Amino acid sequence: MTPCAVELCDRPALSRGWCEMHYKRWWRTGRLEPPTVAEQFWAKVDTSPGHGPWGDCHIWTASCFPNGYGQFRGRGAHVTAWELDNGPVPAGMIVRHTCDNKPCVRHLLLGTHADNMRDMVARRRQAAGERLHLARLTERDVRLIRTQASARSCASIARSFGVHESTIARVLRHETWKGVTP
Repeated sequence: MTPCAVELCDRPALSRGWCEMHYKRWWRTGRLEPPTVAEQFWAKVDTSPGHGPWGDCHIWTASCFPNGYGQFRGRGAHVTAWELDNGPVPAGMIVRHTCDNKPCVRHLLLGTHADNMRDMVARRRQAAGERLHLARLTERDVRLIRTQASARSCASIARSFGVHESTIARVLRHETWKGVTP
């Protein structure tokens, strides 16, 4: 049996002088070479308009990590998109989203972890207040606590809300729940 006509392939030829793998690739894609990493990546991205907060996000449509970020070959799809367009990410830097849309692979920039944390706080994306899964108080409770502070002791208020006295003291000193105003 004759070998496949593709250079460096020693599988037996079946059709058109190619092995089964090369024939099927040609039949599916119209070429014998395997797709490049970039072609494989961009084939999984939806570039149609209407996605994300600005309506122009390019959305990763394949596998995602449990946290919602796209996954390509075991790493973040947004990191791969950055590297395909700009080269490797320098040491100490991370790829950040400017649109806060986790599957987006378009609105990206480099920065440090500290930059990313500042963005998270500025955009109110961190868990705080009632959004914190361990929160025992609500904004309404905090306002009520602050109005009762002049008439009742911290211990008394703490018992009525089922929290520790130090929690009430931190609320009253505005160390916690800073964004809640009367």
